[in-house]
Amino acid sequence: MSKGYCIQNAARRIARDMHAGVAMAAEETLMKEFDQSTIAHLQMIQQVIARMAGNSFSLRTLAVTISTGIIALLGSIPKPTPIYALSALLPLFVFWFLDARFLQLERLYRRLYDNVRLNKTNEPFTMVIGPYFRQEKSVLTIALSWSVLWVYATLLVLLALIGVGLKFNV
Repeated sequence: MSKGYCIQNAARRIARDMHAGVAMAAEETLMKEFDQSTIAHLQMIQQVIARMAGNSFSLRTLAVTISTGIIALLGSIPKPTPIYALSALLPLFVFWFLDARFLQLERLYRRLYDNVRLNKTNEPFTMVIGPYFRQEKSVLTIALSWSVLWVYATLLVLLALIGVGLKFNV
């Protein structure tokens, strides 16, 4: 990438940010060239973030699949009991916790990414996220956030309704 191209892009970013009303320090935005090692470091962190997001999506898919499988099993058993519906709750809570944990890790790596991008880390190629734990929400708080709660709460309510329906033969 040529120096002129970088300066031109920096000037465009400054103009765009100023147009949007975002106040930015000119020395931060102007010509913040990354060396190859910083770019490689950012790519490594991006890959970890993508893997965490993929794991989170896979857990949601598994939770829906297992819950649906148990509901299908309940439909095929001649006299099902509520214990079958309740048996789906354990994997549901495990997936819920793991999903929240992966989301927490993803957010921690995003903080690391931002610090590397802003050149606030001294160690090259560090992947240590420990210093950011105080800044991030707990796993329980993340599990109860809207992005996680709606999937698992829906499955939880559905399984509870089926369990209650089986208990009272509705």
